[in-house]
Amino acid sequence: MRTAVRLPCPENWNIVDKYQDPYQDQIVLGNFPPTPENSHKVAGPGMATITAYVLPKGYENLDRWIWVGRKNVPDAVETTLEVLNKAYGKIKVICLASPEPSGPAFASYFFQAGKVPLLLEATYQLKDPKKDQYRAAIRWMIERAEPAR
Repeated sequence: MRTAVRLPCPENWNIVDKYQDPYQDQIVLGNFPPTPENSHKVAGPGMATITAYVLPKGYENLDRWIWVGRKNVPDAVETTLEVLNKAYGKIKVICLASPEPSGPAFASYFFQAGKVPLLLEATYQLKDPKKDQYRAAIRWMIERAEPAR
């Protein structure tokens, strides 16, 4: 990604898609190997993705990005975490997660590493027994984020 922060890829996750344009950068990780058949799949049974986003053009700052996230999903469950990162110290993370209906689910983690606003978003099936592992993988990534060299 075109950013000053490097995010590690969790073990057994792979890059399954990349997208860059003048307004948005994103990289999609999947807990499955990429194939032509599943490269555009968001999540299916036993499959999850973590998408890393940089602040889209047109958003002034992280607070505005979070505000838009709240407006887009007004029934999201919001929690605040404090994650200890070796390079950046304590990082405040705002998590917006889908409520408890069935079907697809998400957990969006908004945070700032140094001066770089980022979003890591997990997408999975709500009934997936490994959903806590997917969310733990995002926390692991935030803990290990570091300045790009």
